[in-house]
Amino acid sequence: MRTVAGSAKSIYKNRLSFVWDYKRDEAWFTDLSMRGLHLNRPGIIRYRFDYDPSVRYEYRMDYQDTMKAKQLEEFCDLYADAGWEYVGNCVNWRYFRRPYLEGETIELYSDKESIRSFYQKVQKTLGVVALVNLALLLVNSAHWISGWSGEGLIPTFIGALIVIQLFCTLLLGYGVLRFQKLIKLHAD
Repeated sequence: MRTVAGSAKSIYKNRLSFVWDYKRDEAWFTDLSMRGLHLNRPGIIRYRFDYDPSVRYEYRMDYQDTMKAKQLEEFCDLYADAGWEYVGNCVNWRYFRRPYLEGETIELYSDKESIRSFYQKVQKTLGVVALVNLALLLVNSAHWISGWSGEGLIPTFIGALIVIQLFCTLLLGYGVLRFQKLIKLHAD
C-alpha cells in the first residue's frame, strides 16, 4: 500500500462539509488539482495539499468501517489494481485519486446494488451516532432539569451541552434522511 508523501510546498485549506455532500468534496479536490493543488492529508475541516502544476488528478472518496492494517492494505491494493492511488483517510472515509483523463469520469461504484450498499453503510453509521447522541442528550437533559434551581457553572455548562447535542442529533438525523432519499433513488 502506497500513501501520498508530503513535499516542501504544502498548502492548507479549510472547508466545512457534511458526509451527504461527499460528491461536492470530490469535485472540490478535483478542481483544486486542476490548479496544481493535490490532496496530501485529508482532515475533518483542515486539508493539506501539495503544489505541483505538472499533474492533475481526479478524486473519489469511499466509506469503509474501521480496518486493521492488513485489511486496509488489501483494500488499497484492490483500488490500485484499478488505477487508484490511496491518498489517506479521515473518520473511515478513504480518499483515492487517479490521473485525470479529459472526458472520462470513473465512479468507484457503478451498479445500483453497490451504490445502495455504500449509502446504507454511511446511513447506518450516521444513525448509530445519532442514537448515541440522543441518549446522551436525554441523560444530560435529566441532569439539567434536576439541577435547574442550582446556580453556577455546571448547570450552565450542561445547558450549553444540551443545545450542542440537540443540534448534532438533528443534523445527524437529517443526514440519515438524506441518505434514505439516495437509497430510494437507486432502488430497483
